[in-house]
Amino acid sequence: MGASQGMPTCADDGTITMTFRQINQDGAGPLTADVDGTSGGTQESAFQSAQVTQDVPGLGIQGLSLATNTDFPVKVQMPAGMTCDGKVGMASGVCVARVRNGAAAGPFGGSVAFTQTAAGRKRAIAYRIKKRMELNNRA
Repeated sequence: MGASQGMPTCADDGTITMTFRQINQDGAGPLTADVDGTSGGTQESAFQSAQVTQDVPGLGIQGLSLATNTDFPVKVQMPAGMTCDGKVGMASGVCVARVRNGAAAGPFGGSVAFTQTAAGRKRAIAYRIKKRMELNNRA
């Protein structure tokens, strides 16, 4: 699909919407998320913590539930001010998001490569400029 229709794109507000497939009982939520805007998912240090705004149901930190072979909608909010500047294969302007649970036998989860809209990129850059100005005014 990506070759013919392009990469998935987050919403203008930086929300990434994806489907999380739970295979067995310890593949449930709650999930944690991280987004890499620079390395295309190749450098652990490039991942920044992100907020899961729509989560997979589950009990506690172990990622347990009675659901099996079930798809759940998941939404992740990119960190404020992040732009997609990574490269994956021949694609540039890419971010990589990863989601995972805290299962003892895991963690279980997955990753998705995506791009951002021009409006989303503009909003992120404006946020960074504003924060930089606030810091300069304090100095």
